[in-house]
Formats: sequence, C-alpha cells, structure tokens
Amino acid sequence: GHALASRVSRLHRIAAEKIFKDRNENFKDSRSSDLHYLTVTEAQSVVIAFIKHHEELKTNSVQIVTGRGNHSIGGICKLSSAILNLLKAQKRKFSFDGIATFTINFNP
Repeated sequence: GHALASRVSRLHRIAAEKIFKDRNENFKDSRSSDLHYLTVTEAQSVVIAFIKHHEELKTNSVQIVTGRGNHSIGGICKLSSAILNLLKAQKRKFSFDGIATFTINFNP
C-alpha cells in the first residue's frame, strides 16, 4: 500500500509539472505564473521557486495567478488563501486583486 501511494504521488507530481509547464511556457522569462490545476503543496513549491528566480534576476515585480476556485469543491479557492499565507509568512510586499491575482513587489 505504501509503495503504491508513493508511486501515485510521484505520477501526480509529474502530471502537475507537465500541466504547469504547458500553461507557463516561458516560466524563466515570464513575470507571471499561472497556478491553475496545481495542488496547494505543488503551488507553494512553484511560487517559492518562481520568487527566488525573479529575486536573483532583480525583477521589479511578478504576478501569481491562482484562479477563482470555480472548479474547487464549494467554489472556494484553496490556492489563494495558501499563497496569501505563504507571502505573509515570507514578509513579502504584495497586493491582491481580491479575486485571483497577486502582484509581488521586490523593490523597497
């Protein structure tokens, strides 16, 4: 059972990476990242890597698109609250449009 769960988890991660890459073709060059169809854990990992990459490039700001949660159970977007908590925990300067998009500012 444990081995099967581990394999399913790995395959899910591979599928999520493929979906993410398809929706974010120019991840390294883009200043926005679309998190649709990722789990909360996957989205948090992506956001951390995305922010780190753009900090190293000294980018002024980036956008993170979480979606509205229309396809979530009860229509509640888990990604928005998870990314909000992540950005607060990292003490990031950001704005949120209240719907689906975070803008993270790197300049003081």
